[in-house]
Formats: sequence, structure tokens, C-alpha cells
Amino acid sequence: MEDNPGDAHLVQWCLTRPDPSRFVISHVVRLNEALSLVTETTFDVILLDLSLPDSTGLATVRKMRAGVAGIPILIMTGLDDEDTALTALREGAQDYLVKGHFDSMLLLRAISYAVERQRLVEELATKNKELAELNDLKNQFLGMAAHDLRNPLSVILATSSFLLEDAGRTMSENKRIDFLRRINANSKFMLGLIDELLDVAKIESGRLELNLQETDIAALVEDNVALNNMLAAKKGIVLEFVRPPALPRVRFDRTRIEQVFNNLVSNALKFSRPGTKV
Repeated sequence: MEDNPGDAHLVQWCLTRPDPSRFVISHVVRLNEALSLVTETTFDVILLDLSLPDSTGLATVRKMRAGVAGIPILIMTGLDDEDTALTALREGAQDYLVKGHFDSMLLLRAISYAVERQRLVEELATKNKELAELNDLKNQFLGMAAHDLRNPLSVILATSSFLLEDAGRTMSENKRIDFLRRINANSKFMLGLIDELLDVAKIESGRLELNLQETDIAALVEDNVALNNMLAAKKGIVLEFVRPPALPRVRFDRTRIEQVFNNLVSNALKFSRPGTKV
């Protein structure tokens, strides 16, 4: 983008002298022409004169940046415009050269550096976006982990509270043993969830292995219902499992399926009203 024919010729000569086929050059003298052209053609770099017939100074840079986001801009300036050129760098231009004070080597180097810096800027933006997405995933993961741990912990607290309230009273030995079993089962379940958290590192390194074994799916569901019965009763919800006849044994990783099923049951209890049945 250069309205002075002599300066435009010098730039084209510098670019074509080492290798005429190295660049495909488009030349315009007005900002409006350039803004129209960039919508039709893909460019790798823009050489921009700050003084054009229809725009001058920093306004030229700002309008160009708004119209060609992602394309590096190299400022071509006169000796009396260096301060403006430096300000243009803060406006998003990649570099500047003073007209009449560069040769082919310097121009080619400036273009190469401008393109490379733009590539690095775009890579950094992509990485920042990925980091933001990873941070969102981390927050989601922590929320899920807290949810999964809170449910068995609530059962442990509720069961132990019953035991403490009945200390020295009339609770039968069988009932006491049943409560202790619930505490034990939920404690084991929480330990399993903590192991799941540690598995995240294995997932990231590709070392996670499934522990596949034939398992009675009905027994797994019954165990999970027993774990959640105390929580259901506390909320006034009936939690019931009707065991279908002759279910086959299934081959899967019990720990992972238990976690999935517990999420389903705990969510059902969370979003059910008192007096309803799950």
C-alpha cells in the first residue's frame, strides 16, 4: 500500500531482485482499495505506507488491523514519521522500515520476522484458548469429584449420627451391625473414588487399564442401593430395586460401572421430591 510510484517501484525491485518468483505482489494506492482486495485474496504480509490519499497516520493502521485480523503488517515510513511508526507497533503492527534506508536483505528479513512473529502470536492465542478450556474441564472435574465424594460421606455422617444418638439406648445388635456395615461400605466406596482421582494421571499418560471381570450386575445394583438407602430415607424418598430373574453375568470394570451407577442414583435422589419413589 503505497501512493508514491518511486517508493512502490523500489519495494517491488527489492522483493524481486533475488528471486522474481519468490513473491506474488499486489500494489494499491488507497486504503479502501486494500480493504476491498483483502476480502478477495489471501495475503501473507501487508506493507503499509502511513500516508495514503484517503487515510493517514495511526488511523490507517487501526482501520487496516480491523479489516485484516491475522495478517502481519509491516509499516513503511519516512524519517519524520518514526515516532508514529513506533506507536503503530503498539497498535498491532509487527515492525517498521524507513523508506530509502533499507535494501533487499533488510526488507526480506523484516518480512520473514513479521510473518514468524504473527505465527507465534496465533500459536500463543491458541494455547491460551486451550488452557482456558482445560481450566474449565478441571473445574467441571473437581465439581464432579466433590459431588461423587459428598454422597457416600453424607451416608457415613447420617449413619454414625444415628449410632451416636442411640448410644446406650435400645438399638438392637443387628441394627447396630447393619449401620456399621453401611459405614464400612461407604468408606470403601469413598476410597475407590479417591483411587479414581489418582487414575486421572494414568489417563493423561495413557497408562490406565481396565480391570475386566465377570460380575453379577444385579448384585452390584443391590449393593449400591444399600449404600444410598440411608440418604434416601433421610430425604423421605423410597429407593427400591426389583431384581429381574436370570440376569446373565457381565464382563466389565466393576469400579467404573459402580461410579456411573452411583451417579445415576445420587442424581435421582437429588432431584426427587420427598414422598416419591426411585
